[in-house]
Amino acid sequence: MVDYIEGDLFYADLPAIGHGVNCMGLMGKGIAKEFRRRYPEMYKAYRQLCLDRDLKLGDMFVWEPALPDEPLVYNLATQYSIGACADLVAISKAVEMALRDCAERKITHLGLPHIGSGVGGLAWAEVEEILEEISELVPEVTLVVVTQPPRPAAMVVDGVVDGPLWGNKLAK
Repeated sequence: MVDYIEGDLFYADLPAIGHGVNCMGLMGKGIAKEFRRRYPEMYKAYRQLCLDRDLKLGDMFVWEPALPDEPLVYNLATQYSIGACADLVAISKAVEMALRDCAERKITHLGLPHIGSGVGGLAWAEVEEILEEISELVPEVTLVVVTQPPRPAAMVVDGVVDGPLWGNKLAK
């Protein structure tokens, strides 16, 4: 089963969250950049796995939380390199693996962003169809797709952007 909610994946109060990663050891764009910032030790371990060539396309790397109130983190190898090259087969394989791992751990919910369709470059409708199919294979775990709310329109007041880019001066 797939549930859809609007909000911030990091504040969705889920026991496990995941995101797509490449196999090159880089987390410099999209939501992966925020995972890197929030979990620097996880990033170091992920990077080393990639440097050792132990993270393959379609695999996953699970990060155990350091604190009891933090979620389990699934790093899902959805693309080999950086940029718009996410792979639907890799997404399918990695997400199914994560759901099965959640079921073994008795975790009932796994949160994901619009995996593969941001920096990864895939059409969300294609990814969504795959997620719906995969979720049926592991019915004891609910896949929760967390969508960010639309950004409010910015207003310019006295040359300052007020809105999603609060306090940023406009380039002259």
